[in-house]
Amino acid sequence: MDLSRVAGPGDGGVDLIGWWWLPRLPHLPSDDSGGTSKVTRIRVLAQCKAEKSKLGPHYVREMEGVMYRLLHTHKMPSTGIEEADPSPLEREVANSLQPMPTVAMLASLSPFTNKAVLRAMSSPIPFILLHLPPQDTAREETSKSRADNKQLLPSLQWNPALASEQGLLKGQMDIRWQHTAEGGFPVIWWGGQPLSNHVPSP
Repeated sequence: MDLSRVAGPGDGGVDLIGWWWLPRLPHLPSDDSGGTSKVTRIRVLAQCKAEKSKLGPHYVREMEGVMYRLLHTHKMPSTGIEEADPSPLEREVANSLQPMPTVAMLASLSPFTNKAVLRAMSSPIPFILLHLPPQDTAREETSKSRADNKQLLPSLQWNPALASEQGLLKGQMDIRWQHTAEGGFPVIWWGGQPLSNHVPSP
């Protein structure tokens, strides 16, 4: 996955935008940008949050709204009112989504509430929840009990619209927890093997 920062005036609620390259999936368009059709390219739109408290379901609903707006912006005629029309950046992002499969990602320094997770799991939009605690906090977790650690560990969750057999990835991918001497972290697996880097060379 390769993401770039786009946050700023008129960003339409998107902080990061980029591509996720995965092994070829026959039902999705292949990526010929690197001179190969052996990989699939999926558009990723992300919001980043640095709240002190857990993220609730309204953050997920906000990201759903961003996705729905951008996925339909290319159909919107101009109203002639500058404040009501999509910004040029919004239109640029929206045009880049056609006809690409697209995933929404919510990245947070704090954990997600159970209701936020349930909201994402029930969303019809392919969705990723990524919890990345601050590095100094993550290091401290090794000296605490497992029960106390739970909220300090990084986590990665995705919904059925993305990863189930009926979802975008047709059940080809799963997440497994990998343990090392320094701690643990989630690893993405594909076809029974850790997923290798598929980002094309520059």
